[in-house]
Order: sequence, then C-alpha cells, then structure tokens
Amino acid sequence: SLQISKAYQNRGLGSLLLDAAETIAKHCHLDACRLTVFRKNQRAYQLYVRHSYIEEIDPNEHPSCILMSKYV
Repeated sequence: SLQISKAYQNRGLGSLLLDAAETIAKHCHLDACRLTVFRKNQRAYQLYVRHSYIEEIDPNEHPSCILMSKYV
C-alpha cells in the first residue's frame, strides 16, 4: 500500500517511492510492478500514468478500483 499524507503531497514523494519499488522489482528479477488505485483518486491515477503504468483487465477487481501495471 502506498499512501502519502496530505501534508506531504506534491513534494515528489510518490514518484520517489514508485521509483524505489521499481528498482527493487528489477533487482529481484520481477517482470512487473502492479498496483490498485481507487477510480475516484484521479491524482494518484495520473501519477501512475506519468510513470508509464497501464490499466489491466481483472474481472475480479472491485468496480471502484483499477488494476495498473508497469513492466520493468
């Protein structure tokens, strides 16, 4: 789970944490990073899109959420 307190948003911390997770994934020889974002959280969704995450189809995902992936 990745959550940034409102007091610390818009400081690049989300990007820093995503970059760290992707670096760890590469180091562990994983093929992708995957995350779930609430549909109503457009700020987070746009952050993930800027970091090249794409929407994935998951019929088991809750309708209020979007599954996103980035191949590393």
